[in-house]
Amino acid sequence: MQKNVLLNLLDSIIESVFTIKDYLKQSELDRQKIVAVDFGAKKGQSLAVVEKEQNNDMIKQKDANIRKRETPSGTYYEVRYRRNGYSKSFMSKIKKEALEKFATWAKVENEKLMRLHGCTKRSVNKITFGAFSLEALELKKPLIKSTSFRTYTRILKNHLLPAFEFMPISEIKAVDIQKLVNRLYEEGKTRVLEDVKVVSLFIFDQAVKNEIITKNPVKLVNFPKHYRRNGTALSIQEELKLVERIKGSHFEPAVLFMLYSGCRRAEVVQLTHANFDLEKNTVMIPCAKVKGRKEQVFREIPLFPYLRQVVERFWDNEKAYNVNVSRLTDSVNKATDGAHTLHELRHTFISRAKECGVHPELVATWAGHDFEGVKRGKITATVYTHFSLEFQFSEAKKLNYLDKI
Repeated sequence: MQKNVLLNLLDSIIESVFTIKDYLKQSELDRQKIVAVDFGAKKGQSLAVVEKEQNNDMIKQKDANIRKRETPSGTYYEVRYRRNGYSKSFMSKIKKEALEKFATWAKVENEKLMRLHGCTKRSVNKITFGAFSLEALELKKPLIKSTSFRTYTRILKNHLLPAFEFMPISEIKAVDIQKLVNRLYEEGKTRVLEDVKVVSLFIFDQAVKNEIITKNPVKLVNFPKHYRRNGTALSIQEELKLVERIKGSHFEPAVLFMLYSGCRRAEVVQLTHANFDLEKNTVMIPCAKVKGRKEQVFREIPLFPYLRQVVERFWDNEKAYNVNVSRLTDSVNKATDGAHTLHELRHTFISRAKECGVHPELVATWAGHDFEGVKRGKITATVYTHFSLEFQFSEAKKLNYLDKI
């Protein structure tokens, strides 16, 4: 009796060891997934070599050993698989059942391996869209902002993968993509289609560069235009009503800062005491729309008359502007009875500055548009024009429109 207990305990320990080894093996496979020759193969390997390595990883019955085992509880058939880091045993008193257990496990593991390799059973040319797209998107990650990467990942997982995940990327035609586009258009998701176009263009461009396909099918697809609703500035009366309604709320500092500075919501929530210089009467705004730069870019603007009052009021609150972006957006929508959005506070500041006679190019500098103007050919205004702080302070004094009411 004691001998049987010890044997069972030993079997349990051995099985635990094998389980740990299986886990470590899977972790290694997860790190070494192959999606394309340029992504997964070692430099210089031919397709034949990659295909051979893939086939060697596949779990086959011929590589398993079948033997009889005499145990205290009777005779069992054991199917053992010891290959490529796997160590699995399947036992049953009936040989057929032991083989079926092995076959079930092998099928699941082989499907995992095929997904990791990004290939159908035996062809490296049949790289699936799902496996390739996830790896390709990782290449874009260092080149875009984290928020954009999250958006593109969401678009990929919610729209592109459900449609094409297990299709070989070489077999996806323009008509297949057009069907997806048409369906999303019929559902009224024209804004989503803008991101679908960006993400799919990049993925298939990478496939072309890796010589998996010869042409990008996305370039043959007709994408409907998304018409954005232009924002409107608040009237003076609406502005005063908003200020009154938002008073005392958790979002008051951020809302007022945006209203009197014109900065974006993604910029205001990053503000800390380190951004302000009260003696110099300026604030460094972290620019949210600068592309192609890894380092953070700031624009220095004056603390305009009403903006200075806001900063001084909430100076003791170190987390005054550290609020949830979504709830901040909802707060303005609620305070204006749905008539205006949070981004329209930016429209309001820019409109007020121009109404007060502030130099138009200086308004663009305060708003952060000068970083984007070079693309439109405004070289003189954006590269060769530098407004002195003295001039900016003199122009800032014009923003006293509420004192004139």
